Amino acid sequence: MNRSIRWIAIAILVICCGCQAGPSQSAPSSDAITPSSTAVVSPHQPTPSQNDALQYRLAQLLDQNLNLVMNVFVYGTLGISSDNPVGDDGAYLPINSSGGSWFLARTDQFASYEALKEYVQDTYMSDTSNSLLNNWPNGKPLYKDIGGKLCVNLDWTPNTNPTIDWTGYTFTFVRNDDDSVFIDVTVTALLSDESAGAPYQNLSAPYHVYGSATLDGSQWRLDRVMVDNFISVT
Repeated sequence: MNRSIRWIAIAILVICCGCQAGPSQSAPSSDAITPSSTAVVSPHQPTPSQNDALQYRLAQLLDQNLNLVMNVFVYGTLGISSDNPVGDDGAYLPINSSGGSWFLARTDQFASYEALKEYVQDTYMSDTSNSLLNNWPNGKPLYKDIGGKLCVNLDWTPNTNPTIDWTGYTFTFVRNDDDSVFIDVTVTALLSDESAGAPYQNLSAPYHVYGSATLDGSQWRLDRVMVDNFISVT
């Protein structure tokens, strides 16, 4: 009897051990069933790297625009390298000769008319760049190539009283869609007192200049010359 009970106990022990020796069926960890996160970017929301590139390009465009406004077309010109006017062939004419309104321009910035043209065309969309090069001011060009030389017309006197100071300007932009942005530039209004003529007497400080840029092929360009909100250059 005791021997039978002993064999029964041994059999039960073997069965229990056999059950425990099978493969583990524990539940998978949460890490194993969690999918890897994937960033989904809307077509109208550029990635950070794209935004950085766009911001850099807009800053470049605004600096070029400011240079053209202050030193080339609106508030100043490139200046002249000689007091002698030049004729249609680029040769010097006597000083104060009648009809002599074209002079050799200084070439500190632009070595040739083609260099100036490329700079303007890189900054603005074609309608604006063509108008600035061919019709500013007074429907006539301010610069042209004469005998392979960059020349400036001194019949026009630039405006020497800027209405705003762009020093230390800042800007923000909003991307309207894949190929256009709205630009808000913060500058300082120079004529903000009541003695200034309309519409400048009510300008606030800081002052905002608004503009826009368009993706032209693979390159961003400003749609218009940005001076202030009351002056139209093209």
